[in-house]
Amino acid sequence: MGYQVTARRWRPQTFDDIVEQQHVTRTLQNAIQLNRVAHAYLFSGTRGVGKTTMARLLAKALNCEQGPTVQPCNTCQSCQEITRGSYLDIIEIDGASNRGIDEIRDLREQLRYLPSGGRYKIYIIDEVHMLTKEAFNALLKTLEEPPPHVVFVFATTELEKIPLTIVSRCQRFEFKRVSLAGICEQLASITQSEGITISSTSLAHIARAAEGSMRDGQSLLDQVIAFCGMEIQDDDVRQLLGHVGNEPLVACLDALFRQDVETALRTVGQLQMEGYEAGSTMKALLEALRHLIVLKTVPQPESLIPLSESDMTALRRLSDAVSPEDIYGQFHTLSAAEGSLRYASNPMLILEMALVRMACIGRVQPLQSVLDYLQQYGDEQTAASPTTSYPVTMSEPVANEVHESLASESAIAEAPASSEGDPWRMLQERVAQKRPSLAGCLEQGIVVSSQDHKLMIGIHERDAFHLSTLSEPENLATIREIAQELFGPDFRVAIEPLLEPESDSAPALGAAATNSGESTSEDMQKSKLTFKEAVVEIFQAVPR
Repeated sequence: MGYQVTARRWRPQTFDDIVEQQHVTRTLQNAIQLNRVAHAYLFSGTRGVGKTTMARLLAKALNCEQGPTVQPCNTCQSCQEITRGSYLDIIEIDGASNRGIDEIRDLREQLRYLPSGGRYKIYIIDEVHMLTKEAFNALLKTLEEPPPHVVFVFATTELEKIPLTIVSRCQRFEFKRVSLAGICEQLASITQSEGITISSTSLAHIARAAEGSMRDGQSLLDQVIAFCGMEIQDDDVRQLLGHVGNEPLVACLDALFRQDVETALRTVGQLQMEGYEAGSTMKALLEALRHLIVLKTVPQPESLIPLSESDMTALRRLSDAVSPEDIYGQFHTLSAAEGSLRYASNPMLILEMALVRMACIGRVQPLQSVLDYLQQYGDEQTAASPTTSYPVTMSEPVANEVHESLASESAIAEAPASSEGDPWRMLQERVAQKRPSLAGCLEQGIVVSSQDHKLMIGIHERDAFHLSTLSEPENLATIREIAQELFGPDFRVAIEPLLEPESDSAPALGAAATNSGESTSEDMQKSKLTFKEAVVEIFQAVPR
């Protein structure tokens, strides 16, 4: 006999050899033991999960010379002929090419003949959903009351296309996709038996590419062996399967979390030059984000992430620098773009724009921090007097303090009692460590006041970019969070614009600053920030 592919050579020959379909094998074995074998079975499920194999094993169990038995001997003439596919009493029909009413009529004519050598005639119709409506109608009566020596087994990958009148006359079994671990275990057994050297990482790559199909996994293994020989290297497997390596994925995600658009785009551009398609790159990025979530949320994630130790170490370093909310936000943005990739004329452009959006959305804040942010505004509104509600028109003493700060350009306020050193400098250094993109904007600020655990930072109105960046709710929340880590949970940070004065008087903070220190009721009403406005500011909503 010539060469046989792995899927045929390693086809299961007993019920125990079937991988992860115990709900089917147990039912069929019990039915055989109890002599309650049905006249018709319907096996449904995705490709390559064992539907046709299960049908042949049922036929072997029923027609074994030692049977009917749940453990066919595989040595008698009947078992050997079934294994070779030459057994006369097993009739396999391709529903795609024998789908008309004439073929079904011929089948009905053959049913009245007794088996040639076994106990049962087994009719296996593969892809039965391809039969025409007329063919199904012709099959109905026979299917409901077949001769006692006939058993029908239907297999399909599209159960929804089969008429309910047919489904109701069969015992129906849903075959599950084979798990990643199940495919890896079976492929490892095959390679070990055949003397093939391959790592668990490469086996995991093959199993993931199989997408739950054992036959696809075995076919891919044949392809890998043909490409690599008996000594299989991880890089060769990645190249053959189009699997993106872990190093560029970590580099791209790290750039996205740091809001470094250029590095992220250069990384995927390099992958494109190496031959990776936009779809495979996006799929690999989503999978890497999934691994990061597992690392952040599972105490022992090693068994859930099929990567080498070096790849796991790189992912751990990245996960330590980000929060689960950051990962969720990136995953949501990228998965939303994946749907439009299939129909895009330029998929790489869709991927690049998704990366730009991911880099620009900033860090995602936990819900609790948003609630704390809103609570802060509520507390300040409750505690503030009409002349000091936050933010308000500056009184004369504070306006003079602003003027002194502008004159010296190096205002350094006293630190709170609970901290050591200058809070402004400490805040800048910590922001530079955690969010470098904000540190440059924060350097343009000037300390207006620092007292009662509150740091007020002024930004010149002419520095519109820095002012708008720092005033964004998520960026402001980040700065406040860092400040509270340094100086305690009661510490507050505010960002306010510094308006250029129209005369030689002191510069104004916020809406205006009067020389007398008194504000009109209209000015106070305009400058007063209500709780509703705080909600609008955080969520960038349009108030009604």
